[in-house]
Amino acid sequence: MRALFSALLAGIAVTLLLVQGLSVSRIGKLPAIGLHLVDPSRRIITTVSPQAAQDGLRAGDVYDWSRATPDEARKRFQDPPAGGALELPVVRDGKLDPVRLFARPLSVTRKSRERQGFA
Repeated sequence: MRALFSALLAGIAVTLLLVQGLSVSRIGKLPAIGLHLVDPSRRIITTVSPQAAQDGLRAGDVYDWSRATPDEARKRFQDPPAGGALELPVVRDGKLDPVRLFARPLSVTRKSRERQGFA
């Protein structure tokens, strides 16, 4: 009886681990930022989330897509994978100083809540 109970508990533990593993999306979410459009290629960062600040972005930064490589410009229209990054062509003091924003994984529950406008 004890062996059966142990096997049952082990099965439940494995099931919970599988459910947890499946609940993490492979598509990530970039940190939230607020911005002001200057022209078609330039934006001024007005607000940064704690995650964006951790990645090195600051309020007042300017990024300019005209200074990005073709690959960087193309990536801005793609959903990054969890753990992936988007490099913003930030210009500080007249010099290009790129900032890499990292995509954090989303749980399936959170992703569906965001799609519904609740998060």
